Amino acid sequence: MFLKTLMITALTAGLSFAQASAEPQSITRSQMVSFADLDLSAAEDRKALDRRLRAAARSVCGDPEGRTLRDIVLVRRCRDEAMAAAHREMVTRFTPQFASLTQSARQAGDR
Repeated sequence: MFLKTLMITALTAGLSFAQASAEPQSITRSQMVSFADLDLSAAEDRKALDRRLRAAARSVCGDPEGRTLRDIVLVRRCRDEAMAAAHREMVTRFTPQFASLTQSARQAGDR
């Protein structure tokens, strides 16, 4: 049995005021997203999972600190990368499971 959670992880560029240099540092933030209550074979539940993942990406990436184009682009990139990582995790974790289910269904249909 596998856990029905995904991790949204994002690398965000943050400024460290403790350092003398003003170079941005990468900070890794993550948030667990549960889908134990969802049936991913149902379209509505897949949409619900996508909404949860997007909310988690907003949470870990935050909002643009300023209204500069650079800030907006950095936050958008963070969110896009977090969503892409979550989708890769889903494919990695569930493709073998779905592939075996599909193969089992195909074999049952051949009988």
